[in-house]
Amino acid sequence: MVENQSFPCHRIILSAASRYFDAMFSSNMKESEMDEIYLHDVKANTFKDVLEFVYCNKDIVTQETAEDIIRTASMLQIDSLQNQCEHFMAGNINNENCVGLWALARHLNYKKLREKSHPCILNNFLEVCENEEFLLLEKNDLVEIIKDDGLKVIDEDAVCEAVFKWIKFDECSRKHHLPDIFQHLRLTQVSLDYVLDELDTNSMVAEFKTCVSAVKNAIKYHAMPARRQTLTNVKDEFRCVSNKTHLITVLGRRYRKGGETSLEFIGYNIKEKKWVSLHNHALPYDIGEDFAVCSFGDDIFVTGGTKTMETCLRYSSKFSQWRERSKLCKGRYRHAMVAVKNSLYVIGGYNFGTLSCIEEYDMGIETWKKVGELQHGVDATSAAAIGDNLYVFGGWLGFAQETAAIQCFETKTKTSYQIGNLPHPCKYTRAISVNNRIQIISPQGELISFSPNDGSKIISTVKDFSRRNFGVFVNSDGVHIFGGEKETSTDSAEGDICDDVILVTEKQSEKLKSMKLPVPMEVYGCIRTVVDKKYSLVDFQKTLLEFDI
Repeated sequence: MVENQSFPCHRIILSAASRYFDAMFSSNMKESEMDEIYLHDVKANTFKDVLEFVYCNKDIVTQETAEDIIRTASMLQIDSLQNQCEHFMAGNINNENCVGLWALARHLNYKKLREKSHPCILNNFLEVCENEEFLLLEKNDLVEIIKDDGLKVIDEDAVCEAVFKWIKFDECSRKHHLPDIFQHLRLTQVSLDYVLDELDTNSMVAEFKTCVSAVKNAIKYHAMPARRQTLTNVKDEFRCVSNKTHLITVLGRRYRKGGETSLEFIGYNIKEKKWVSLHNHALPYDIGEDFAVCSFGDDIFVTGGTKTMETCLRYSSKFSQWRERSKLCKGRYRHAMVAVKNSLYVIGGYNFGTLSCIEEYDMGIETWKKVGELQHGVDATSAAAIGDNLYVFGGWLGFAQETAAIQCFETKTKTSYQIGNLPHPCKYTRAISVNNRIQIISPQGELISFSPNDGSKIISTVKDFSRRNFGVFVNSDGVHIFGGEKETSTDSAEGDICDDVILVTEKQSEKLKSMKLPVPMEVYGCIRTVVDKKYSLVDFQKTLLEFDI
């Protein structure tokens, strides 16, 4: 009995065609003894077509009947009819029906139909999201589409538009989904105009703290290039269609065959999880050791070095090349460099004596000028910024004397003073800003947390660390330590250089085998940047084998 219509059938035929009926009639279910069976959630006309298929092997699948038939065939577990429906649907996919067919395939677990319909959605998203079927998607299905790296869109503004169109279709019941959906929007790639005009003023966004925070971070990402590296909670992955890709670039030195050292510029392809050679993007000349590295937006700056102490180089991510900039007023090495607002600052260092002078590079006029002095001149130090203030951690005072002093330089007033102390004197630290705090890694492997209000404290320690000239990089997982030279070494040798990458958090530290450096390196800078795909990125190991460099 289906929708109050009676259909005389043979138990043996239904059992042979349907695993559903076979289980029903061969078990102790009450239906096995009944003369009349009631089927629910099935249309009478559809069941009539199904019986014609079962009894007469009639081709019953059409554009109009396919969805009802495949749902019924799935419920009744008629394998041959399910396969016929899936094959028919997979051969008749277009922009108008691909969303509905894909959602149906996900719900009923039809792999072939899902694999055929999904690319149609991704490749024609702008047309697809205009159809009513898109507006009828479940939340999880919508998320599955917008988070896919293969989604082909001109820009991420269009993805935001589609999301809000979907929500407004049934705002009362869908608005509460916004925080879950929002975390999959790639807001750093949405235009700043759209973020300010459409998202920052959106009343729905304003109702959810997590959405408001995400919008604020997107604004910071666009408007505050000096702080871009410190934003660990933004989603900025490029889609496959983009002509750009993200790399974690590493600048440092390694040993070549024969024992000589060379300057190396390599990148870790985050999406493909492999190290690539930036040999074609190499620095224009050898600047020696102990240079400083920092980022401004997606560009990289390098200053100083033992061979060319006055050097200032800028790597343009747009053009994938290094360019020489104005020289430092006072050459130096073993110094620190930090970006604040629209300026770079070099702090301390060494030049035939420990330096206390601070220089500022104005990004607008691209020149250096002296702007202040540290209270205590230091080299082999580290520095990072919170707001407009620079904080300088430990270092050498000269004559082999180490200091624990934490010095503050106010970029607005150009004044400096000691604000506190590290837990103990140390040099060769690395520092990086994270969420209005600064994380410092000491040569002993201590993760030290600092804020102006709370001071400094050791929150975890990497066992058996003891090294210098290592790089640090931070993301939402924690602080990553790259390579370095073992502090126990007396004469530098290849065996004393490290190739491991260590993830450090408050609770633990672990070596990341998948990110291991391709060669042991002393690392002076780790910067997340963007590279245009038109500039070929070759696997680093292949470069080593081919050029024996």
